[in-house]
Amino acid sequence: MTLEDAYFISQIIAAVAIVASLIYAGLQFRTFAKQAREARVAAYANDLQTFRHAILSDRDIARIYRDGLADMDSLDPLDQWRFGAMMQIMTHNWTLAKEFGELPGLGTGPAAFGWIAQRPGFGQWWVRGRQVFAGPIRDEIDKVIAEGKVTHAER
Repeated sequence: MTLEDAYFISQIIAAVAIVASLIYAGLQFRTFAKQAREARVAAYANDLQTFRHAILSDRDIARIYRDGLADMDSLDPLDQWRFGAMMQIMTHNWTLAKEFGELPGLGTGPAAFGWIAQRPGFGQWWVRGRQVFAGPIRDEIDKVIAEGKVTHAER
């Protein structure tokens, strides 16, 4: 074997090693991305359950949520602020629901948010709180509100 042959063989080995390392890196990245998504889904589900637990365990929060959805302006200023924080959480969760889809048993899909977004109190809050969200999200929520066909009996 000549020195030139050894050089070409070393170049082939180096190229194979680079391809193998790129394949390994791709597999590692896919594993990391899957684990990161699963962690985000778990945190999202936990946030939803925490919010629901707060409504179930605190009469004041439940009252603010119920009355605020019916008519935000009927709440006193502090309760309006608290209701606004709840609606900001709900809107953020809607953006996650669009990304993750319906989580089994949690009622997290876009339809669940649509029911909330079509409540009069959400609409009152949205007029004041929409500037917190990016343009595409604002446009989508405006569309959900505009398409609302909620009857008085459903409220």
